Amino acid sequence: VRAVDAGGRGAVHILVAGEHLHLLQLMIARGAELELRDARDFTPLLAAAADGKSVAILEQLLAAGADVKAMSCRGESVLFLAASAE
Repeated sequence: VRAVDAGGRGAVHILVAGEHLHLLQLMIARGAELELRDARDFTPLLAAAADGKSVAILEQLLAAGADVKAMSCRGESVLFLAASAE
């Protein structure tokens, strides 16, 4: 699925934002795009880290092969964003 909303978020971004773990697992099993970047230049993994999403969401994305070395346009890593999340 390549459709995006007005913020450039694809299906995986939206499922991550809502913490819909089961649906996320289904989308990943069907080959969902894990590296699509939204208007903030975040992949779903970067967005999950920045927005303080659950460890289960982060683990699912990592287990599915999301790029742990992805950086934001400001040079922020997944680890930096997760540590900075409120």
